[in-house]
Amino acid sequence: DLDHWIGLNGLYPTVSKSLQSVSKRYEGDTSSLFKFVYIVTTKQERFVRAILTKNDIHIINQDGRSNNIVIDPAQPKDTLYSNIFDLDNIYGSKINVLKELTRRLRENRNHLPLIHFVEDRYETLLNVIEHDRKLQLKIDQGVATEVEKMQSLSHVKLYLADWGYNTPGQRQQVVTEYADKIQLISQEDFADLVSKF
Repeated sequence: DLDHWIGLNGLYPTVSKSLQSVSKRYEGDTSSLFKFVYIVTTKQERFVRAILTKNDIHIINQDGRSNNIVIDPAQPKDTLYSNIFDLDNIYGSKINVLKELTRRLRENRNHLPLIHFVEDRYETLLNVIEHDRKLQLKIDQGVATEVEKMQSLSHVKLYLADWGYNTPGQRQQVVTEYADKIQLISQEDFADLVSKF
């Protein structure tokens, strides 16, 4: 049953408390920055919503809806306004989701804000670095289109969650080889980061 599954896929207590704290701080404020919190996951959206609701975490979507609304899986997804990019999102990979978020944020603001991308898969972060390395080569060679230039992820700060799906060896590589590009983050560091929102 769903409650049992949520119990097996729960949030780490520090992560849950951090998000609850920010969620409560902005409760009812649909103009707040908290509506610019996005979840990019390989789980299905309905399960993410169930986990968030069970943990009393309410992320406001861009249209002002909270994550605790019931989504009928038979209905078409309203990805344009959802702040949850799940397994079935229309953009595909996490890199493509970051590009879409970049486009949305660039469209709605005068400047491009820093995106904090907390990820537990080391390989995903390396893919983001490689994407930008290849793009920078194209820019340096003068062959990048204007659209491609807009897809730079240089404004995305990368964090490897030390509590996730990674190994001690990968965490060590972050510290020794990628410290200028990826920050290793503990649950306590995450709580500190989220408290600044």
